[in-house]
Amino acid sequence: MNKLGFECSEVDASLSIYQKHATIIIVWIDVDDGIVIGNSIESMNNFKQELMHEVDVQWQTNVEKIVGLHIKDNGKQLEINQKLLIDQYLCNYSRPIVPQYTRMTNVPLVTNRAEGLDTTNSQSAIGTLMYISGGSRPEITYSVHMLARFSSCPNKSHWLALNNLSGYLLHHQDQCLRYLAVGADISLWVDVSWGGVSL
Repeated sequence: MNKLGFECSEVDASLSIYQKHATIIIVWIDVDDGIVIGNSIESMNNFKQELMHEVDVQWQTNVEKIVGLHIKDNGKQLEINQKLLIDQYLCNYSRPIVPQYTRMTNVPLVTNRAEGLDTTNSQSAIGTLMYISGGSRPEITYSVHMLARFSSCPNKSHWLALNNLSGYLLHHQDQCLRYLAVGADISLWVDVSWGGVSL
């Protein structure tokens, strides 16, 4: 990528950025998948030709799925969801799911000094939830990271909180990220609360 004028991001090694005058091309690569985003179709086509001289690439103009993210683009709205992964998570979750409309229980979470309860399954569930929160569900990020703090030695209250968060996902599994095409500005809205109480 350096040979083509790209610089690797200081924050994420899988992200490369090309910027010259008003042209910007951003390339994100994960193992054998990738996305190319740019503000000039001509520049992206030139990049495609140069890249194809270096490596064998299957280039698609529309992205429908990448690393578990399902993407729908109708020209006016971009929608990103992980419904399949959420369904798999809920099917494989081995504990009772508590029906919830909030992301976290009101039970206080404290460090467990005793032996952890089913630590491996707790860490596996939290790892999956981290992937889901980073991909299409930012509203569960705080709850997931709070639970991750206690994942090395979970107790009954930590499992109750995880059961509650799983219940929240069950009731809200069709939610997704939506980006509307309304002007050049980027707007962000996130609903963040703890146990239903807005912060």
